[in-house]
Amino acid sequence: MALFLFLATVLAAWPQPRSEEAGALDFLNDRLYIPDSERFSDADYIDSGVGLTFGVDRRLSYASGNYEEAAARFEEAIQRYRYRSEIWVFLARSYYHMKAPDRARQTLEQAAEVMPDLRERLWTPLLKGLLQEIRRRAENLQVQVDYYTLGPDDYLSLFRLYLFAEEYRGASGVIAGAEARARRTADLAGTLTGEGHRRALAEVNRWHALAGQFRAELALRGISVPADSTVNDSLAASPGPAPDAELLEQVRLLQLKVIFYPATPGDYQRLFTGLLALGREEQAATVVRFLDEEIARTRLQLETAATLQQEGEFQAALDTLSRLRERLQAALPGQDSTAHAPP
Repeated sequence: MALFLFLATVLAAWPQPRSEEAGALDFLNDRLYIPDSERFSDADYIDSGVGLTFGVDRRLSYASGNYEEAAARFEEAIQRYRYRSEIWVFLARSYYHMKAPDRARQTLEQAAEVMPDLRERLWTPLLKGLLQEIRRRAENLQVQVDYYTLGPDDYLSLFRLYLFAEEYRGASGVIAGAEARARRTADLAGTLTGEGHRRALAEVNRWHALAGQFRAELALRGISVPADSTVNDSLAASPGPAPDAELLEQVRLLQLKVIFYPATPGDYQRLFTGLLALGREEQAATVVRFLDEEIARTRLQLETAATLQQEGEFQAALDTLSRLRERLQAALPGQDSTAHAPP
């Protein structure tokens, strides 16, 4: 009966098929014709040497599936010559394959600022095509979540895809799925004793907290999803002292700000410190990854700065973020300041 109710909930939240959006370009079609901007100069492009390196990097890195290396190479190419629209397109595709759709979108949006003459012909249709690919990926991952035992990271990935595509009905279904996992685990905890019981209760907390995080993120977009109170008794039985309620709320708000809004270095620092104070070392490590993303965005802004003043501002911001990243990485238990450093 429980399985039937869970499947019914998921099917009710399943997004309805959508037709192809008018005017969209096939975002992942590597053979797609990419027009040049009126700002493109063949002579300057040849003199920069970017044409040769881009061709090599496209074959050796991108075509071989080494998308992180490809993205780094394409970013260097843009710094040397930024009016070759094809490089921006393949940089955005590299980010998509790295499961970073927000960075892919930001790349296309920034390209539209650099080459506005291609906005209607290329950048806007590619953004529509990117959205369609995100919807397809969400549908595929939804099938896996429904029929296989996947972990919280997969639920998080699916929820992020739905948010990106603004498929809020599907996002609500992910919340229902996470809470269903919490209920099933709570039922299992009732059959266990000792250490097994404590581990099961901790898992209940994890799924319930994940659903709460998703619900809060939807609330920021004006969408209310009623909370599930059926696992509250299990949560109350969780071992260990209760965390400070005020600190929990501060951390929750900082997480939302870091994910969805412009955040200051102080926000990253306070979030990191708060998570460590709550004993959430794994989540504290994600703050460093968020910083890596912000560093990459700032570096791209620096490389495409239009004026010397902007270049100085972006360089100062990049230096501040890089120093903060080193401090936070060094503060993680068992880590050093160079581990997983961004390119």
